[in-house]
Amino acid sequence: DWSSDVCSSDLDIFVATDFDGSMSSQLGEAEGATDFCVFVFGRDGELIAQWRGVPGAEQLAAAVK
Repeated sequence: DWSSDVCSSDLDIFVATDFDGSMSSQLGEAEGATDFCVFVFGRDGELIAQWRGVPGAEQLAAAVK
C-alpha cells in the first residue's frame, strides 16, 4: 500500500475537474478529449508523471517519492 510509504503532510494533493477541456488542452491533450487523466506535478510545477486512466498504486508511489 503506497499510502504507508508517503506521509500525507509531505504532499499537497489537489483535484481539478475540467468539464470544458480548458485545462487539459494546455497540458497537451487533444481538444474535446474526454479521457480520464491523472497528472502529478512537482512543487515547482514540473510535470512528473501522467496517465490516461487510473494509475496503479506502485506507479503512483513511484511518482510521488
